[in-house]
Amino acid sequence: MKTHRERVKYVIAAVITAFGYFLLSYNVVYLELAKENALVTTILNLVLILIILAEEKLELYVFRKLEKKTKKGIINKIVKALLYNVSFKTSLYCFYIGLLICYAIIIADPNFPLLGDMSDYFKSTYYGILVLIAADKFLDQVFKDVKIIEE
Repeated sequence: MKTHRERVKYVIAAVITAFGYFLLSYNVVYLELAKENALVTTILNLVLILIILAEEKLELYVFRKLEKKTKKGIINKIVKALLYNVSFKTSLYCFYIGLLICYAIIIADPNFPLLGDMSDYFKSTYYGILVLIAADKFLDQVFKDVKIIEE
C-alpha cells in the first residue's frame, strides 16, 4: 500500500510529466511541425494520444507476459520500476484537466494574460480529452477481451 508521501510524489511527478507533455505539444507539435495550423495540430495531437495509449497498454501487456515466464531477479525489478512509475496516461489526463481550465479562462476572457496568445492552440487541442477517454476505454476493452480469449 502506498503511503501518503508516495502518493504526493506520484501526483507531483504526474504534474511535471504533464507539463513536459504540454511543452512537447505546444513547442514541437504546434509551433514547429504544424506551423501554428490548428487543423494539423489537432490531427498530430490526436495521433500522439493514440500512440501513447497504445504503447502503454502494449508495454504493460508484454511485461505481464514476461513477468510470468521469468524468474524474480534484477532485470525484472528494473523493468517493473520503469513501467510502474508515473504513467503517460495519468499525465495526459492531468494535461487535459489543465487544458480545460485554461480554455475555460480563455472563453471567459479572451485577453487573459499569457493565455490569450495561445487561444488557437487551446482550441486545437480541446477535443483531445474526448479522444483520450474514448481510446482509453476502447483499449481497456480490447485488452480485457484478449485476456478472456486467452484464458
